[in-house]
Amino acid sequence: MLIRLSPDDAEVYLPWLAAQRQAGRTVVIDANLRPSVMPNLDLYRRHVLTALHYADVIKASDEDLTCLNLPGADALAQAKNLLNGSRASLLALTRGAAGAALLTRSGQVFTARETTPVTVIDTVGAGDCFLAGLVVAMLEQGLAADWGSAEVQVPIAQNLLGNAIASATLCVMRRGCVPPSRVEVLARVQQFPCVFGL
Repeated sequence: MLIRLSPDDAEVYLPWLAAQRQAGRTVVIDANLRPSVMPNLDLYRRHVLTALHYADVIKASDEDLTCLNLPGADALAQAKNLLNGSRASLLALTRGAAGAALLTRSGQVFTARETTPVTVIDTVGAGDCFLAGLVVAMLEQGLAADWGSAEVQVPIAQNLLGNAIASATLCVMRRGCVPPSRVEVLARVQQFPCVFGL
């Protein structure tokens, strides 16, 4: 697992990502920027953007997008620019308490957020759990690597977002990074469904 897309490791991860894409595997990349530990921020940004070029699915936070200096008046506009500048079919955007969004290559945008107040204990691992919830839901739905390149069905997109948000929510309600089980995620989706927007 790549903790950060450091330029120092680019000669390892860039050929590996290219090989996965060439082999027809679905490539999922979390931008996961850590600027505080990178001495050359411009070089770091360039390497992250290069790595994201190999992704079928990109996950980014609003903070990641700010760090990447992408054009756009808000996180959603920045996410659209990132997706349009990549080869990905799907981009998942996390926005903290404001919820999350899915953007597709075909131009659809789906948003969702929790409907009930959440007591946040610890945010460590929230992004990882969000992405895990998304990927598990994609696997359960049997979605292809290019899902999102053509118009997608609303219920499927909402299912992906709901599972991802539930997974992240359960994580932040606990001390430390304690990923929830699949049973716990499904129970939360059922008990506390998100409110969705289009």
